[in-house]
Amino acid sequence: AFKVIRALRDLSAVIRIGGSIIASPIDPGVLYAYSSVIRRLAGMEYRLAVVVGGGEFARSLISIAEKLGLAEEDKDEIAIEASRIVALLLSKCLKDLTKGVIARSIDEAKAMQDNGLLVVMGGLTPGMTTDSVAILLARRLKAEVIVKASKVDGIYDKDPNIYRDAKKLSKIKIEELKKIFADVRYKAGINQVIDPEACRLLSETPFRFIVVSGLTPENIVKALEGYDIGSVIEP
Repeated sequence: AFKVIRALRDLSAVIRIGGSIIASPIDPGVLYAYSSVIRRLAGMEYRLAVVVGGGEFARSLISIAEKLGLAEEDKDEIAIEASRIVALLLSKCLKDLTKGVIARSIDEAKAMQDNGLLVVMGGLTPGMTTDSVAILLARRLKAEVIVKASKVDGIYDKDPNIYRDAKKLSKIKIEELKKIFADVRYKAGINQVIDPEACRLLSETPFRFIVVSGLTPENIVKALEGYDIGSVIEP
């Protein structure tokens, strides 16, 4: 069914590049590789928007903020600006498609896409992760799919870094996923595949969310082209 969707012109997609991939640490080679894949997708009639996380770069600044005794909302604000710096670097790599600017709100993103620009953005508001930003953006842009490039190759029933018997879930219903993450609460710089608030938002929206390994940027193309790759979160 998904391959049939791809046959339509102008498939709208949101690409969510995890901070664990693009900013842990910030690597020019990784930025260049992702800009190349995004440019190629933009040339394949995809209408794209890209949301990036702040990763280690943001967490290092949060750590400094903690040592300075700053409040949680201040740490959030710093993390947002960190993700925007990463977004700006990527946008500058794609200047021919983005004019070298980033969106700082969902309204700005919509206006940019309406004007034929590729949307690139980071975080938005305190207390909201970039996963949630990607979902809200997908809603506004009426995207059919979100593809997240993560440091893991999909969603597991438990942390594969800790448990050897962790099983990868090729498909999972959003309600099942919410149960897995039920005990995780939001903190600035949360580090997992998708956060509980994003799960809640996703449960209200009938589009696919595909998690793939971001270690190979080409996986984004494969996911959009309908290959059986990563994990698909279904409504």
